[in-house]
Amino acid sequence: MANYYENARTNYFKVKDESKFKDFLATIDGLETYSDKEGRHCILFDYESGVPSSKYNEETDDYDEFDFLGELSEHLTDGSIAIVMGSGAEKLRYVTGYAEAINSKGERVGININSIYDLAKQKFGEGKEVTPAQY
Repeated sequence: MANYYENARTNYFKVKDESKFKDFLATIDGLETYSDKEGRHCILFDYESGVPSSKYNEETDDYDEFDFLGELSEHLTDGSIAIVMGSGAEKLRYVTGYAEAINSKGERVGININSIYDLAKQKFGEGKEVTPAQY
């Protein structure tokens, strides 16, 4: 059985409170942050796990599911949009890619490369053979 590996990162965005933002990030393993000259931040995620969907809870000695982008949105300044992009593969059996954007109000929009199947059917006709790029 193969492992899934994902590369993911964000764009640069502004946060309301640097200290609270850093405290939030300190609760999550497997990421690096960088800042630019304008004081914006970006996040690079661990190669093996991509964007986290769980974090360790010391009280229960277990992992709790959480919504990374949802929690990140609480730190964004009004008018700043965070975009996370990721791509990954399980060997070459499955290849994935996505991008999602969120604002400080928690409003989201996203795309996924799997939408190409529906786009191909729309463009070339429902009766055409469109097989998945996987085995």
